[in-house]
Amino acid sequence: MFVLNCFSKKSLRFNVDFYIMLFYTVCLNGVTQLIDIRIHSSRHLEVKINYIIPSHNSYQKDIDYYIFSPPQLNVSPKVIERDAMLRKFQAHARYSSPQITIDELLDQTNIISPLHLIEGYANQIISESNKVNDEIIIHEIQTLCNSFRHEAKTTTDECKDIIERGTAQEVLSLLQRWGGETKEALARYREISKKIECQYPNGNKICSAFAWGDEAISLLLETTNVDLFRMVQNYPLLKRDSYIFLVTYAKEEAKYRKSRNYISATAYSSKSNKESVAYRSAELKKWTQSVLYLQPIESKSPKRIGGILAGTAAAIAMTFATLTAIFAERLF
Repeated sequence: MFVLNCFSKKSLRFNVDFYIMLFYTVCLNGVTQLIDIRIHSSRHLEVKINYIIPSHNSYQKDIDYYIFSPPQLNVSPKVIERDAMLRKFQAHARYSSPQITIDELLDQTNIISPLHLIEGYANQIISESNKVNDEIIIHEIQTLCNSFRHEAKTTTDECKDIIERGTAQEVLSLLQRWGGETKEALARYREISKKIECQYPNGNKICSAFAWGDEAISLLLETTNVDLFRMVQNYPLLKRDSYIFLVTYAKEEAKYRKSRNYISATAYSSKSNKESVAYRSAELKKWTQSVLYLQPIESKSPKRIGGILAGTAAAIAMTFATLTAIFAERLF
């Protein structure tokens, strides 16, 4: 992922209307891929591209970006220096969100299901049969939240597609499956969370991670159910009574978070509730997706090569100056 941060006041703003095409293609090893370009604001542009990681351990990829600036932006050395311009760019690498369905999460025989792994680790903690690293459990909680987030987006896109091309029964079946499976998965997760809270009545890092994961999933489900309800509300082939459970589901999650005194619930009572809830939602999303980001290691080779070249140039210049001085002394 490649991000262009905001410019200074003297720099130019992005004209959002100018970027009509949000998707471009690139040919990588003979395979055409999509480049996702997102405009977050007039001063923040994000470029994202997906790469397939090979099965072997060693992996090296050279990426060259060519950015062509239109004359309207007036990006030139007179406006901003080269080094200052390069500092505006940031490169981030992360794994894609885990593409696992809710049905696969609920499968107790699925050894890669984050929910199944969390249950196993929790039983080990409660029985004290084996010491489990805290970071491993937190990693699985974050992965579970990311799985819910990916499935929520997939369900929303699928519902939109079925409304356009499918039947009313298909839409209703999708909504009922979404509601039933997410409730079952959430109930199992909260049952584990209660056991951990009983194990550590004074609280610790694990309890906080379970609470954050619970809040993140609850807030996500509430938002997704409201979005699905608004989407289906304009679909004339379905009766309102058949999908009103989405609103009830969303209200139950809001009430649950309030009973748990989660920050996203207490923020509703404040005057700036929309801003507070949005900030908390972004904070939880950042926490859950932090497990996906890779820690880049900056190569020291360019600096070393630059230092060698600079030292060699200085040595040549000194040698030339010394020889010139000796020659001048003998001649004159």
